[in-house]
Amino acid sequence: MRSARIAEWILSLATIPERAAATVGDLLEEAGSHGVVWFWTSILSTMVALLWRDVMSAPRRMTRLAVIGYLYGFLLLAAAVPLLTVVMSIGVLVATALGIIDAQHPPAFQNSSIYGLFGWVLNIIVQFVVGRWLARRSPGQELAPCMVQVILGYVVGAVVWFLWGGILGAGSSILDVSNLAFYVLADVPLWAGAITVRFARLHS
Repeated sequence: MRSARIAEWILSLATIPERAAATVGDLLEEAGSHGVVWFWTSILSTMVALLWRDVMSAPRRMTRLAVIGYLYGFLLLAAAVPLLTVVMSIGVLVATALGIIDAQHPPAFQNSSIYGLFGWVLNIIVQFVVGRWLARRSPGQELAPCMVQVILGYVVGAVVWFLWGGILGAGSSILDVSNLAFYVLADVPLWAGAITVRFARLHS
């Protein structure tokens, strides 16, 4: 059953494959009377519970890792942005020399969608690297520090939005659907990085 395999895959992110299979089997037996929505809700709630168990097994260590990972990602971005600017400047010079770009009207890359696209891609790469970094330092609990980092990110984001909107009178509500969607999507590379390490260990 495909849904069972997917459910086992999800739970194996936070527990051993044998326990994941047993848990899914138990939930499938009850799903007949409760329905599909209940089954997947139970899978997701079980996953969160397992991750939270890992966090609470060593809360200080997980928090320390999450904070260091947060700072590590910030430093990587801070180091990469100047490099990105240099690379794009060289690209402009080469394109100008080849006649692709008008030398009299060079593009303002710092205000262009191209620069924003490169920045977005750079952030994805950095988050992926941080996820792998965190997972390597928490064997058997690879996703737990990611969970703490995501929570910390939401807390910091809420504080920033409160100060920016409340004190400075600017910005929009953090509860806007677009903002929440952005935060959720921004964390996907972090989880993906940790998951690659998790499954590399499971299959080694």
